[in-house]
Amino acid sequence: LIYFLYLLSVIFIWYNKKDLYKYFLKENKGEKFMKKFVSLKLIVFSFILVASAVSYSAPIIKAGSATDSTEAGLNNTADKEKSSAFGYGNKANGKYSSSFGYDNTASGLDSSAFGRSNIADKEGSSAIGYYNTASGKNSSSFGYKNTASGENSSAFGYFNTASEENTSAIGFKNEASGKQSSAIGYLNKASALRSSAFGINNTADGEGSSAFGYINKVSGANSSVLGNQYEVTGNSSGAFGVGFWNVGNHLYKNEGNNSYMIGNKNKIASGSNDNFILGNNVEIGAGVQKSV
Repeated sequence: LIYFLYLLSVIFIWYNKKDLYKYFLKENKGEKFMKKFVSLKLIVFSFILVASAVSYSAPIIKAGSATDSTEAGLNNTADKEKSSAFGYGNKANGKYSSSFGYDNTASGLDSSAFGRSNIADKEGSSAIGYYNTASGKNSSSFGYKNTASGENSSAFGYFNTASEENTSAIGFKNEASGKQSSAIGYLNKASALRSSAFGINNTADGEGSSAFGYINKVSGANSSVLGNQYEVTGNSSGAFGVGFWNVGNHLYKNEGNNSYMIGNKNKIASGSNDNFILGNNVEIGAGVQKSV
């Protein structure tokens, strides 16, 4: 780059020398002044070249500070055995770790960080993309500002969080905070053991519960919702169809245990167990048992 700039400066001065000479002769300035002017331009271009040499640092490839480690680029650190840091400002601080891109950190054993400002700080962890964090053992975080902090957890997409062991959060702003839970889609939350939330804005906070669809909520253990705007609070119960949600409140709920609703806008009250509804706009009040 320095030699290229030097060549350009020489060409520029030589190209303009004849025109400047003619101009100054025509104006009776004399050759002496023209020589001073050219000398001034040489000084200016020399200053540019020196400044370029000072401000520009060529990338380098060299051995890191540990056995069989490699650093390539600028300001990289590879200080553990067989670690690699490539790009700018990357750190490979874990044994067999790899850090590629800009400002990434791979500090766990066999960890990997690729992209920009990603952190993989546990054994076998991977963070790829932009501002992702993989802080659980064997965890993976891909995309933008995802966090996988549980062991064997995965967070993929945008602003997802998988915070317990064997959890998965995939999509946009999903949260999987129960062990072995999954939240997939948009703004879903799975907060109980073995819970699942799929779709848009569903919540599964009962153990072994599942919520699929749009703005559904399940808090009963081993219960399920499939559809739109229903809530199930009873255990081992389910709701399938369309209810209604209004400003944080579900108007149609299944609050009974071992009870199921299939259809739209149905209700089963708390304390009513072992009931079954097939149809629309059906309501079972409190204290009713084993009705169909």
